[in-house]
This record gives sequence, structure tokens and C-alpha cells, in this order.
Amino acid sequence: MTDKEQFIHNLHQARINEVRWLGAVKLLSSDMPVKAYSFELNLVDIDFGKWFYAEASLITAINSIGIIDEMENILTSMHKKFMDIYQVCVLHRKKNFMGKTKALTLLEKNVMLSDYQEVVILSDKFQKILRRFERMMQAKPEDEFSMFAYVVKNEDLKEESKKEVVDKDNLSTAGARGAYFNGS
Repeated sequence: MTDKEQFIHNLHQARINEVRWLGAVKLLSSDMPVKAYSFELNLVDIDFGKWFYAEASLITAINSIGIIDEMENILTSMHKKFMDIYQVCVLHRKKNFMGKTKALTLLEKNVMLSDYQEVVILSDKFQKILRRFERMMQAKPEDEFSMFAYVVKNEDLKEESKKEVVDKDNLSTAGARGAYFNGS
């Protein structure tokens, strides 16, 4: 696979990861009974955030800087809304006298619905920008992607080393398309 093809492939994976993340946020905001929430709270650690800051932000062509800035603005806005949802649904969640987590109040549910709808709108904008960015990258010649060879290979090595350390017996996923939850 050429460097350009690898970059485009990673872009596709970032789009898929963003959709998975959105599904997980939907579960979180709808107060679905989920045993454990294990969201990455740092934007740089989320799968599509990793792709954006490791690969996409390296594009420095004059015609790409505007779209990179636009993507980053939407990513940070989306993440801020997610953090609002996370705070209400996880961090500041009240417990009853038996220690069980209380259901969200009607007001909290309405706020979460509103915040989730804003995340969806931002996600749609982000997906459109990613498609436009992909068309721009498809139009670029192969030699402009040579700088990504080191970054991509380096990231692949890091991922392979992480896979070897993970205990496969304790892994399970739940939620929308197996997104982000470690069912325990």
C-alpha cells in the first residue's frame, strides 16, 4: 500500500471511529443502563483525535490549512458538548440511599437531548469536511505523502506493541457498534 493509500485508509478509519464514538455518546446521553463508562476524556486520546493530531494536522499545504483549522474547531466544539454530557451523566450523577445510581431527571434528560443533538449536528459537519478533505487528498500527487511514511509506520508499531500487552480474556464491548465500553 502506498503512503497516499495508507493516509486515505486511515482517514476512512477516522470517519468510522467518529461514528462509533457518536453512537456511544448517544447511549450515554439517553441514560441507557450501561455498567461501566470508559470514554477517553482527552480529545487527543480518542481514536479520531489521534488520527487528526498525528496525521491530518501534518498537512501544511496552503489550500489545506483552512480545512484543517475548520476540522479542529468542530472537533473541539464536539468534545466540549460531549464533556457537558459526560459531567451530567457520569461525574455528577446522584446516588440513592442504597448506593444505586439515580435515573436522570426530566430536566437533565432534556438538557442531554439538546446537547446530543448539537453533537450530532457538529458530527454531520465534521463528516462533510472529512469527505471534502478526502477529495483534496485524492487529488494530491503521491510524492506529497512521503512525509507520512514515518508517522504511519511509527503509529503501526505503537499499536502492535499495545495489542501484545492487552489481556484478551478481559475484553468485551457493548453499546452502539461495540463502541468504547468495556463491559464489566
